[in-house]
Amino acid sequence: MNIIVCVKQVIDSEAPAKSFAIDESGFRQARNGLLLTMNPYDQNALEVALGFRDCGGAHVTALSVGTLAALQTLRHAVAMGADRAILIDDPGLLDSDPFGLAYGLAQAVRTIGSHDLILAGCESSDTGDAVVGPLLAEELRVSCITYASAIALLNKGVEVYRNTFDGAERIEARLPIVVTITSSAVNLPRFPKLRDVMRAAKEDVPVWSGSDIGLDPARLGAAQARAVVTDLRITDRESRCEFISGDSAQEQGRRLAQKLRGIGVI
Repeated sequence: MNIIVCVKQVIDSEAPAKSFAIDESGFRQARNGLLLTMNPYDQNALEVALGFRDCGGAHVTALSVGTLAALQTLRHAVAMGADRAILIDDPGLLDSDPFGLAYGLAQAVRTIGSHDLILAGCESSDTGDAVVGPLLAEELRVSCITYASAIALLNKGVEVYRNTFDGAERIEARLPIVVTITSSAVNLPRFPKLRDVMRAAKEDVPVWSGSDIGLDPARLGAAQARAVVTDLRITDRESRCEFISGDSAQEQGRRLAQKLRGIGVI
């Protein structure tokens, strides 16, 4: 079985809030030397793929769109256990909306060739669009299941479990298919061993250009975007602490309730 996992390099979501800034374009986060890491949900997706590989018979490819800086994230994927990693570095893709990114990933998948299962995180921690996976499936003309919490392989298909507002769903579908993964107790990312990190640091990760995968420039870039960011800002938050006085717990509770009613909380 050939499994492709789409991974994205993002700013570490654990970075202090005060370190986040908007770049000069006004439409994206400024990296400003912040720690870059693999999108958390993509790590969950990679763990699912590696679990299948550990059971035998699966070949795992990590695929990413980005600049050469993303090689660090792809090497981390190899250190975790991916069999190979591929980077798509094309300026047109960097300015594309989710439709353009899905098209670029689809062209890369076609260039890779045989594939049975494509996994991706359910959304990215920077933009939170949650649509690249479904759009990729549409480009490839295959089925898609989103927000899967667990997945098992069947004969020529998959069994997927996903949580809903009303409970849970169990879905069976045929391969090939795109499945987006959310975090759960069964797909917690493994920590690579030091020897694997050292081995991955020497890994030769192919870097494909747009021409290598046959990208049509007319489908890329900001000019072709159907989803346009018109404003991006860091909200101002003001907080203050007020102590509630009183001679007893009952008195403090009464005054707290009065305060909450006064500000419209209750």
